[in-house]
Amino acid sequence: MAARTIYVGTDFSPASERAFDVALEMARMRGADLVVGHVIATPGVLGYGVGDIAREVENRIRADSGMRLEALRRRADRAGVPARTELLAGSPQDALAEAAERSHAAMLVLGTNGRTGVSRLVMGSVAARLVCTAPCPVLTVRGNVAA
Repeated sequence: MAARTIYVGTDFSPASERAFDVALEMARMRGADLVVGHVIATPGVLGYGVGDIAREVENRIRADSGMRLEALRRRADRAGVPARTELLAGSPQDALAEAAERSHAAMLVLGTNGRTGVSRLVMGSVAARLVCTAPCPVLTVRGNVAA
């Protein structure tokens, strides 16, 4: 792997937790930097809310997400992996693709719940879209695999 950055996208779900673990180990083994990104989709969702209430909710989401990202950064630090975090906004697939490109990432690592059928059709799959649009290889990590 020529590039020295691995980008991991997280929504703080169990699947994302497993993806973080995989990305952390890959970065440790390769001597790569780790970038941990989380996308807040609130501008599209809360943009239609009631002014002050929407801003307050978004501020709470940002604060909570920032604390959770910092906890992941500290885990990487304890593992001896240089890491930084990014709090992104917009559609998850667009924001993560752009962030991976800006970071010159060698790989983008994402958790996936492995939905199929109607639930995938209705819910969509950020990971599936990123496999097709990301500027680098994408590794998807299933979250619902039995140990």
